[in-house]
Amino acid sequence: MSTAELSFLILSLFMIHEFEEIITIRNWIQKNENDKKLSDEMFIKGKKHYQSTETISLMIMEEFVLASIILFISVRFQITEMAIGLFIAYTLHLFGHIFQYIKFRKWIPGSRTALITILPVFYIFYITFVNNNLNVTNIAIWSLALLIALLLNLQLMFRYADKIENWRKNHL
Repeated sequence: MSTAELSFLILSLFMIHEFEEIITIRNWIQKNENDKKLSDEMFIKGKKHYQSTETISLMIMEEFVLASIILFISVRFQITEMAIGLFIAYTLHLFGHIFQYIKFRKWIPGSRTALITILPVFYIFYITFVNNNLNVTNIAIWSLALLIALLLNLQLMFRYADKIENWRKNHL
C-alpha cells in the first residue's frame, strides 16, 4: 500500500468516526449529563468544551486540517512511517472509545464507529506492513511524537473552546 493510499484511508476512517461524534455528542450529553454512572465519562466531564455542534465541527475541522498537513508531508516526502505513526495515534483514540463502551456499558459518541472501523484498521496495518519495508524504530518515534502533538492540540482546542464558540457566534 502506498503512502498516498494509506493517507487517503486514514483521513476517510478519521472523518467517518468524527462525523459520528459531531452528529451525536450534544444530544448525548444532554440526555446523559445527570446519569451518576457516567459522571467520569470524558464527554460528560468536559461538557463545557462541547458547547454547540458548530463549535465541535470547527474543532474537528482544525484536527482534520492538521492531520491532512501531516499526511501531505508524509506523502510528499514518502515517509510512510510518519503516516503509520499518525494511524497508530488514531487507532489508540479508537481503543479509548471502545474501552469507554466497555467501562460504561453504554454507547458513547464515537464508540460505534470505533467498533465498526477497528477491523478495517487492523487490515490496513497488515497490508501496509506486509507490502512495505518499514523502520519500526521510526514508526515508534513518529507515533509517540504525533500522539503527543495531537493530545497537546486537543488540549489547546479545549482551552480555547469558549473563544471558538464566541468567534463562531460573532462571525458565522
